[in-house]
Amino acid sequence: MDENTIYTAFLASLNDLNFEERLLDVFGSAKDVYNAPEKLFLDIEGVTAAKINKIKNAKKTFDIDGFEEKMKALNARFITRNDVDYPEKLLQIPDAPMGFYIIGDETVLKMPAVAIVGSRKVTSYGVECTEKITSVLSQKGICIVSGMAQGTDSYAHKAAINAGGKTVAVFGTGIDMCYPSMNLNLKRSIIYNGCVISEYPLGTRPEKWNFPFRNRIISGLADVVAVIEADRRSGSMITANHALDQDKTIMALPGNINSALSNGTNLLIRDGAIPITAPIDVLEQMQIYLRQDGDDVREEQNNKIPLENDEKLVYDCMDSEPKSTDELVYMTKLSITDVIRLLSMLELKGYITKASGQKYMRCL
Repeated sequence: MDENTIYTAFLASLNDLNFEERLLDVFGSAKDVYNAPEKLFLDIEGVTAAKINKIKNAKKTFDIDGFEEKMKALNARFITRNDVDYPEKLLQIPDAPMGFYIIGDETVLKMPAVAIVGSRKVTSYGVECTEKITSVLSQKGICIVSGMAQGTDSYAHKAAINAGGKTVAVFGTGIDMCYPSMNLNLKRSIIYNGCVISEYPLGTRPEKWNFPFRNRIISGLADVVAVIEADRRSGSMITANHALDQDKTIMALPGNINSALSNGTNLLIRDGAIPITAPIDVLEQMQIYLRQDGDDVREEQNNKIPLENDEKLVYDCMDSEPKSTDELVYMTKLSITDVIRLLSMLELKGYITKASGQKYMRCL
């Protein structure tokens, strides 16, 4: 590891991008910032005592001499803006990080990518849609970017891995941490099937103010940002706002207007986000239309086995909100035996899927 990389990692540890840029402009290099005597900082207009203390504390806590060994132990790298492996998509965003830590395969950062974000308190509808969308995208060679949080993020990473795809987790902590801790095995799987990255120094704990700023990297690495479920005030909406600032394509999953977790996504659609009605909608935004055998994906989707009259009766009573057999008996006036038989046929034909609690819902 060259010394410029190590000193850039030191400078980035200040966690104040505007200040870091200012110091580089004044001193010319990260190493010169590190070696500069305190009196020189006093001569810089706008540099307060608090800023100078931040530099002094960083010098005490950042282990310049031991940095390379720590990184080797983690099998990690620090990629700077001058590195050929720094993804072009990230360079183009406002507030592009000075550098970032990475464990895993850096080449996946340059793949076509979709960010999948959503609520930690994901519903069965959200899980179903996340898994289906992610699986189809992964099978088409699209990398899935998310934040490894509980809920939607975790389901997206897992679905990408299960589909044989690539995935990237952007941390709001140091890459040597695992947050939430229950996702340790998932973190290992993501590293094996992509990479984990973070702009935050090793040892950075999960402070709540890190995550909103981290979200700009999630959207920055993506070509399309897909919001699955979100309240009006949520991290997913922050990611969507970053995507808007970065001129990214924003897509959102329509949901029940009475559900708090659909308030945000429905609002995004009202304000111009593209609705996701099927995975093909995302593929079209990525300008990917054909399977490897050349057949049109939308045509395949529309060529499902036709429904019989009673099957259509049951299907027309269903939507994205899971329904029980008792509810469907009441709605259709059919016998419980007939409803169970028809549900089995609809599931076999790919029109519906089983949700939790022995309930059924339409497939996306």
